This record gives sequence, C-alpha cells and structure tokens, in this order.
Amino acid sequence: MSANESKQKKVVVIGGGTGTMAVLSGLKQYADLDLHVIVSMTDDGGSNKIVRDEFGLLPLSDLRKSIIALSDSDDQILRQLFIYRFEKGNGLSGHTLGNLMMVALADITGSEHAAVEAARRLFKVKGKVIPVTLHQTRLVAEYDDGERVEGEHFIDEPEENWNRRIKSLILSENVPAHKEALDAISSADFIVAGPGDLYTSTLANIIVDGVAQAIQQSKGKFIFVN
Repeated sequence: MSANESKQKKVVVIGGGTGTMAVLSGLKQYADLDLHVIVSMTDDGGSNKIVRDEFGLLPLSDLRKSIIALSDSDDQILRQLFIYRFEKGNGLSGHTLGNLMMVALADITGSEHAAVEAARRLFKVKGKVIPVTLHQTRLVAEYDDGERVEGEHFIDEPEENWNRRIKSLILSENVPAHKEALDAISSADFIVAGPGDLYTSTLANIIVDGVAQAIQQSKGKFIFVN
C-alpha cells in the first residue's frame, strides 16, 4: 500500500438513486477519500422490469448511475452514450443505452457483478460500486390502513391515498447481503446514508439481511443525509 493510500479515509455511501449520484460526484473530487457505494437492488419499474423479468438479471439503473457519478473518464461521448435514453422505437423507447450495455456486459462476463467490474474499468471509476445483494428480491410495504404493496415502483408511485403512512418495510425474499458490502461497511471510517427516498432508496439497502447489523457494529461515523 502506498503512503497516499494509507492516508485515505474510507467512505461508504448507501443509496443508489439520483441523490446518491450528487453525493458521489462531489466526494470523488477529494483524492484523500477511498469511495465505496452500496447500491439497492429492488428497483422493478420502467426498464428495470424488463431487465428483471425478461433477462433474469438484477436491476441495473442505479448501478449505472453510480458508475457514471464516480467515472474519472474524460471521454464525454462515452459518458453521453451511457446515459442516452431512447425516446422512440418499438421495444426501445424508455430504455437507456447504458442499461442495454450492462445487459450485454453481464452476458459477456457471465454475471451482473462481473459486468459492474468491467464497466468500472471502462469508465475509470474512482472507487467501488457494490450491489447490496446478488439475489433477486422485491420491496414489500405495509401501510397503516392494512394494505400490503409489493414492488418498489408501486411504493414509490402510489396510485391513490397519498396521506397514508408506511408501517413496515420488508423484502419479499429474505436475501443475504453481498459480502463485499458488509466488508466495506465494517472497515469504513464514514458511512453516508442518503439523500434520496427514505424507503425505496436508503432503507431498501438497510433491510437486506446483515446490513443493519454491520452498520451497528462498524466503528465508522454514521451520517444520514435527509
């Protein structure tokens, strides 16, 4: 380990949405930070529904966003291609080219995890992008009126009764956290949760089996950004 690396503070950011992108984009400017982002794997709306249901892969959008946020590449055309969203075309409208590239990388490399590592090298990512789990699961919310709703997309965008409150949030399948995520939290100097939707971004990570315990046991300073 070099002298510069030994002086770095390890910062673990927990989230995955656009709020996390803003935090990562700012933190990557500091050379004395060793950045790790733990990304939620419960997004099942939009193009992620097709990625999950038709390809059997984990949702890729938040992974893609974190890769772009931490990218140190000067190739602006490549960055623009990765975030380009098709506005028309049967079967293409609404998809981002980056998600399709991630699907292709998963097929080429053999797994979503390997695809993230390949994209990390391609975009010269400053830091580590870690899916919170490598297993399929969905968010389930129970509201104070007794209704249970499954699927992040429906929890994030309720069709009616906007005034009701979420009483509990669980996973449809009790899946284990990715070991790399737990190791990152355990050895962190700082743990940053948020900003973003409390339920579908932040807590979607923390309720994965092992994450809350790792945060409680970590000696790192916990920072919640509302």
